Amino acid sequence: MQDRFHLGKNVVLRSASIVQDNEALAGLEIGTEKDMLACLKTRNAAGLLAILDRLFERVKTSALSMAGSQLLFNDLLSLLHRAIREHGLELGALYADAVPPHERLAAFETLEEVKAWFRSLFARYFELLQADEGGHYSGYTAEAIRYIRSHLADSISLTEVAERIGISGAYLSTLFKNEVKIGFAEYLSDARLERAKAYLEDGREDMKDIAALCGFNSASYFFKTFKKKTGMTPSEFARGRRST
Repeated sequence: MQDRFHLGKNVVLRSASIVQDNEALAGLEIGTEKDMLACLKTRNAAGLLAILDRLFERVKTSALSMAGSQLLFNDLLSLLHRAIREHGLELGALYADAVPPHERLAAFETLEEVKAWFRSLFARYFELLQADEGGHYSGYTAEAIRYIRSHLADSISLTEVAERIGISGAYLSTLFKNEVKIGFAEYLSDARLERAKAYLEDGREDMKDIAALCGFNSASYFFKTFKKKTGMTPSEFARGRRST
């Protein structure tokens, strides 16, 4: 079972497939944590993902025990949650669905699935930071964007968001055009598509579920919108990501 976790579900196991070195890692090492924190602080997404790839390669080659792997994954989640809180962002905006992260983590069957999930989480973190750039957006615009990101699955409108933050719909519309450089409806659609991409990267395949969880009225509308924006179908996008 543990060998399958490290090497994948379809691998043919041989006696030399795994070299046990369960003492190689015991949670997130201090040096690695500092390097990751530095990348988070400087918004160095490429650097952080490279560290993450090296970390998972070590887990794979050392065949870390299931208990040790769980400790490491919990440390990664804690690091990410701490960074989210420090920036005043909502944890709900980080995850593609309402499944608690530890339950989602426990459901994965292979190390590659866990790695892909963590990569998508950290990529989403940088996306949220970019959307929340206080230096570029006024307080009202930043607040509106936070609300949108936290309610993508809901049927939200310009009027509703404006009321939530205490301004008129006309004023919020003007703010988006002037600061975000696109209209409210286009921003909302793009945000929903980015969330849908995260679902697809996490391995979800049910288009009806993805459409509903991202706030699209129907699977057909989701399909049409996705293809118009990206030039490919959701399934083609998912296959392309899995092959990289």
